[in-house]
Amino acid sequence: MNKMILALIVSLACTSAAANEDCAVVHEFGELMMTSRQAGMPMATVVKSLSDMGEFVQLSIAAAYSEPIYGDESLRQQAVDRFAAGVYAQCVRNGFADKNSGSAYK
Repeated sequence: MNKMILALIVSLACTSAAANEDCAVVHEFGELMMTSRQAGMPMATVVKSLSDMGEFVQLSIAAAYSEPIYGDESLRQQAVDRFAAGVYAQCVRNGFADKNSGSAYK
């Protein structure tokens, strides 16, 4: 399970690097990052795999791993949703547009 999640993170991070102005991709990255955290994947594994992905990715890893791992599935899902919404909001605040919304880039 952890290897599958890590593969998805790496794949999404590569997509994010290629299309870094798409806040929908950033949202998905946030979901995967917190899902990895809640699944108990070691931070060192994630950092090592994504070490050349840039400052945003490194800051996202640090933020996700500052959150506790919740024992209850509903609390884990709330943490995933909250984290993804937070990175999405940060993306929007930084002036990137969500391609799905039809908004223009700033």
